[in-house]
Formats: sequence, C-alpha cells, structure tokens
Amino acid sequence: MGLFSLFSNNKNQEKNQEKKLESKIDGEKIFLKKPFFTSRIEYIPESDSFEIEDIFVEPGQYFRAKETILTVGSLIHGSGILSISLPFSGQLEKIYLETGGSIGLNEQILSVIKIENNQFIENKLFEQNKEQLNQTEVGLLTDEFTDEKTICFTKIAGQETQYFHLYRHKADFALEFLGLTFTNHNGYPYLSLVSTSKELPLSKGDSIIFLFENKEKLEIVFNSASNGKGYWRTNNTKLTSESLQIFLKSNLVKAKISNNRKNIYDIYVLDHEFKRNYNEDYQPQYYSLLEGQYLIKLMTSKFIKINLDNKI
Repeated sequence: MGLFSLFSNNKNQEKNQEKKLESKIDGEKIFLKKPFFTSRIEYIPESDSFEIEDIFVEPGQYFRAKETILTVGSLIHGSGILSISLPFSGQLEKIYLETGGSIGLNEQILSVIKIENNQFIENKLFEQNKEQLNQTEVGLLTDEFTDEKTICFTKIAGQETQYFHLYRHKADFALEFLGLTFTNHNGYPYLSLVSTSKELPLSKGDSIIFLFENKEKLEIVFNSASNGKGYWRTNNTKLTSESLQIFLKSNLVKAKISNNRKNIYDIYVLDHEFKRNYNEDYQPQYYSLLEGQYLIKLMTSKFIKINLDNKI
C-alpha cells in the first residue's frame, strides 16, 4: 500500500455528488442578518452599512459549517467587524459585495450551494487545502564552526515551526497541543516532543502512547529529564526505523500523555473541532483527521528521503 493510498476515495460517489452540484442552477441566498453573522457588539443599528474586511473563502471554494467565509466592517455607526459563517457546509458561488462597495443589514451578501454529504466535503476540502499542507520544509543545516550537521524541519503546513501538532481533546485554543518532530543530529536520529501543558512536563518516567487506526500502538517512556519550563517542555527519544515505518504506514489518530508521578493524563487528537476563525490569533495546522494524517505522513516521507540523500 503506497504512502498516499489513504487518500484514494470513492470516485463514483464523488462524481454523483458533482453531477448534483452541476445540475443545481441557483444557490441558496444568504443575507446579512443573524444567524449568518457573529459580532462582539450586541446591538447593530439597521441604518449601518458595511464593507469587506477580509475574504477567507473564494467563490468556487468549499467551506465547513461555522467556518468564517468573510468579514465585513462597519462604515457608519462603529458596529465593529461582523464574521460571516453558515450553520452548514457547502460551496461558495458568489459574493455580492465588491471591494470598495458597501452593503446594509438584510441585503443579500452570498449565494452558496448547501452540501450535506460530509465525506464529499472533507475530500474536496482536503484537495483544496493540500497546497497549504505541502508547505512543509526539512533541510540540512551545517554549523560552520564545528562542522556538525543537523537534518530538521523548519516549516510545517506553512507555519514557522518544526513541530507537528496534535491538539488537546476539547481544547478551547489551538495553542494547547502536543508537538512532535523528527531530527537527525550528526548521525543520531531522534524523536523530539514538546508539551504545552504545565501538568504534563514530559519528565523522566513520563510516557506517551500514540494510537493508530489499526489499533497499533507506539509507546515512549522518557529516560531523561525534560528541558524548558512552564508551558513549553521538551524531551527526546531515540528514533528507530520501526517507529518511522509506523508513522509512515499507519494512520495516526491520537496520543495519550501520562504524568506518572502525579498519576494524571490527557488525550491529544488529530480530529479536533477548531474552525477557521478570524477571531483566533493562532490557527491550527490542519482542519480534519484526513488532513492531519496526510501531514504527518508527508513529514515522515520527507524526513526519510532527505536522510537517504544526505547520509550524515
């Protein structure tokens, strides 16, 4: 089974859904009124008008329920910014507000095609977001003073970080994550992990169990003290070819971190519930289980290839 076989989909089902979309002439009309927008200001005068602030979904693209499609800003009464999102998933047909133009409350702002087939939406969004996921970079760095060589990641899904993120189950913010990355320093490959929980510091004797779709498990017990303090604690463990093969071939689902001294634990998942939301300063690296599984396999594949090409 190849690296990307996870993403082969039921093509007939997709074609049938696409035919339904093509046969639908008129999309649903969306007006600038509740429940189609959210605002931090409770009362908005009906005489106010708005202009485009940011567009997050372009016409022709797909979106998830409750995901921010665009934002508009008040022009008259200082009503702040309205975030436009819908209670269902679909495809955006048209935005009825041009840059430089204005719109009032209760006027049509969008037309969309509502899509109830969740698998179809997830497959389309995966293809739509793959370009962002592919902005994952790993490189060979050489210390000009010591000639030491390190293979490490410098960017994950467009974010300037070396860590892949699993997000704390039912977390409120995407900053609550377990990070993992692959590194080879002077011929010593290791798995590096970071915890953003003060209660789970990855101390000596603590453990992490990675669980995969096929029920395969990869358990790590830390044999040395962690580094860092507060909400950023790191620890490393030797990276074996067996563990690399598991990350490459199996579909990661979640991980359990245990603080064995306090006898507490927490669960971190790929299938998180974060939506693309303009209010959040920190966005997740991916937006579905499918995207997360693709990303960790992409990282593993890139790490293996660069090590085969550059033996250090």
